[in-house]
Formats: sequence, structure tokens, C-alpha cells
Amino acid sequence: MGRRTRDRLGNCASANAVVDTELELPMPRLTDEVLAQARGRSIAALALLAGTWRGELVYADGSVDRFTFLHDPPAVGEELGFLTLAVPGASPAPVRLLDANRHAFVVLAGPYVDPRLQKPVFTVFEGVRGASELSGNFYTRSIDDGSCIALGVFTARRGAPMHQAA
Repeated sequence: MGRRTRDRLGNCASANAVVDTELELPMPRLTDEVLAQARGRSIAALALLAGTWRGELVYADGSVDRFTFLHDPPAVGEELGFLTLAVPGASPAPVRLLDANRHAFVVLAGPYVDPRLQKPVFTVFEGVRGASELSGNFYTRSIDDGSCIALGVFTARRGAPMHQAA
């Protein structure tokens, strides 16, 4: 079920800490069925995330990118919405729900090509939801080798739909 590997610990928060011994790591499978079950348990939580969110990614090195997250409540098996970075060359990335409850969520954005590195990546957002604000941590990993490319914190506020923005 698992694979023996010399792997990095946890998420990117410990990206530079390498396990010195081999570990038997389970390899979870994010099948459509698993995603559908998460969605089924999280219908109310999904409705609370509906709308347009505008925010900032603050990277560990202090750099900042702005983003827009567009979310319409999906049907089972569809993307949750799209995340677009306000960076030249960025394309919208599909977002899928990994887990959620009324106050917290974990979503996966990607795969997408990082416009700065020109590498395929995915980003995981682990956050909490307030009445009109999202906040939490994120980390970005390379699809090619799984290495941590970036990590930091994010905040977002519920915003006007794109067609109403000034």
C-alpha cells in the first residue's frame, strides 16, 4: 500500500527537513469517489465558500501575489472553481475540494504552470472562513518531483463579481 521512500516531512513548512531514515508512507488516492464523498459531507461548507474572493498570497520570502478565486457551488465530480494569480502569463487553475466543514477547508489548485518558473505545479490551501474573509497557509509543489517551491500565508475577502468590478 505504501512505498518506501526518503521523503520530506509533512508539508512545505518543513521543506528543508529531510527524513534520515526510510519510512513506509501510505499513498492516498484522490479518486473521483473520494472527492465526491468529501463533497457530499460538505454541501453546507461549499455554499459558504460561494462567490468571488480577492486576496493576497504572502510568500515566506516576503514577496506578494494577488489572486482571485471564483466559486460556484459545483455538482459532484466537477471543479470547485478557479484560482487566477494576478501575475503576467498566469492562467486560471482548477480548484478541487479536499476537505471542508463550516469553518475550515482544504483545497487543491492545479495542476497549472507557474508563470514565473514555467514549471507544472499544484498548490494546497489550508484555511479558515470568517463571515467575509478567508485566511490560512498555502504551499506549492512541483508536479515533476514533488519538491516544495513556495509556501506562505493567504488572506482573501469576499468581493464583487468580476463583471461588476470597477
